[in-house]
Amino acid sequence: MIEHEKTGWLVEPDQLSALRDALKMLITDPGLRRRLGRARVAAVFRPQPGIDRLVKKFHDTARNSGRTGAPRDTTPGVDAQVQGGRHGEF
Repeated sequence: MIEHEKTGWLVEPDQLSALRDALKMLITDPGLRRRLGRARVAAVFRPQPGIDRLVKKFHDTARNSGRTGAPRDTTPGVDAQVQGGRHGEF
């Protein structure tokens, strides 16, 4: 959603003079274009919600697998004693 004068410029329908004035400001003011563009990008492309969903997905997957703790090293030649328990346990 565009926020007037924060992430974009809104004009009423059929208000050609307002549209003309808004376009003129955007054309002649590079600082305004940068500010509005950066604000819009920041409003739309926020990485944190995506990161939070990814972390939740990892936790859900681990919980649903029935396993707990850190994954066991499956490198050939590493015995179960080094891994801290019987075969198949973490």
